[in-house]
Amino acid sequence: MWPQMRNSLDARTPDGRTVADIVFAPLDSAKIEPAVVDVGARNGTFFLPESYARRAHLYGFEPNPEEYRKLIAGDTDAMKAGMVMPKFGAVSYYDCAVWDGEEERPFYVTGGPGACTMMGEPVPEVAGRLVQVYAPGDPRFGHSFAEMNGRVQKTLPVKCRPLDHVLPAGLVVDYLKIDTEGAELRVLKGADALLSEHRVLFIYTEFVALPYYREHPVLGDLQVYLRDRGYRMIDIELGHRGYTRGPTTLPALSDRHLLHSGDAMFVLDPDRTGLSSETRQRLAAIALAYEYNSFAISLLREAELNSEAEIAAVTEALSQPPLARRLGRAWKALPYAVYSRLQRLRAALR
Repeated sequence: MWPQMRNSLDARTPDGRTVADIVFAPLDSAKIEPAVVDVGARNGTFFLPESYARRAHLYGFEPNPEEYRKLIAGDTDAMKAGMVMPKFGAVSYYDCAVWDGEEERPFYVTGGPGACTMMGEPVPEVAGRLVQVYAPGDPRFGHSFAEMNGRVQKTLPVKCRPLDHVLPAGLVVDYLKIDTEGAELRVLKGADALLSEHRVLFIYTEFVALPYYREHPVLGDLQVYLRDRGYRMIDIELGHRGYTRGPTTLPALSDRHLLHSGDAMFVLDPDRTGLSSETRQRLAAIALAYEYNSFAISLLREAELNSEAEIAAVTEALSQPPLARRLGRAWKALPYAVYSRLQRLRAALR
């Protein structure tokens, strides 16, 4: 799971205000502090722009003692690599695992800190043949998940707490991020009251496409659980590395790799749940942080907390995509454009 770089909140309207200035104005006046919950926060929280973060309270959870110490010291691996975390209005960190019950469980520390898990040893018959795709020369090239990431070095007892118990009573969570190496459904089950009472607005969670722990829910399990509580999946990102079923001598460009994992986005469904004006405004704000612009504008119109002139200014500010994105889309479309021209030429020559 990588930090997102897309952001519409900092776009400027013709009068010089930012979209964030307009969208947050009624929320700021009501002294509403967005809540951001990061479950699996070991590297830090980089996925929101400063214009959102400075208004928000961050609640971060990291059960790995070594990674938790780095997080508190502001010296995580991502920070050492040069990533700068936005400044949040308030920060609360918890050195516990998020789970679906109050208990103590073993935490499995693996060779790769990003693969540490609550889910136990990987199943050797699956993980031993799961070879993620890396470039030749990379030390991970040709090695299975079990060899590189799944090999457990030690176990540590950690306390587990459900989000329903640990977060302040009555809190509305604007943004919930989950990256827990297979425990995502357990995290959601521990937030059942929050979800059933529609007090989580936007969820960004990692998922896997194949189970390689004894208990290992996949994307469909997450979607069904959230659908039944009033949530809609709006997007998936497939930027994670694919895999091959065992080592192969085929060059990467000669193969279509299998889907290992990705990230899925869910929102509280505005058409199936009765949302207040304030909730629609808050959901619009976080949607704009991820550039779901038309969705956000529809929510702003329904919320009626901004004037028509302000919503028109936001719409105008978002109508011109940045040059870099326009060039990127043109580049991606080039192969198809060339193919279409060749097809038309071939038809004309027949």
